[in-house]
Amino acid sequence: MMIELLTEKEAAARLRISERTLRDIRGRGEIAYVRISARKILYRLEDCDNYIASRVRQNTPLQPTERRTSRKRADGIIPFSQLMREKKERGRGERPQGSE
Repeated sequence: MMIELLTEKEAAARLRISERTLRDIRGRGEIAYVRISARKILYRLEDCDNYIASRVRQNTPLQPTERRTSRKRADGIIPFSQLMREKKERGRGERPQGSE
């Protein structure tokens, strides 16, 4: 039985990540590797596949949330995003309400 070993470059390409990211993942112990010598590190094909399998996630449906409709915060400050939205709705040139 012949085990297929991948170089760091090949393993990174298979995982579609950079070599630096692969080294970070290896450093965190998230992927198995084969240390041939002090400087030569290879990856088994099955270890790359196992890493991919370990990263699979299934999203749970999000529950709809109520959108906040308050115009001003309790301290009277109007959020910048709200000012910009109001400005866009009114058109350019007018000053937002409450900014006199």
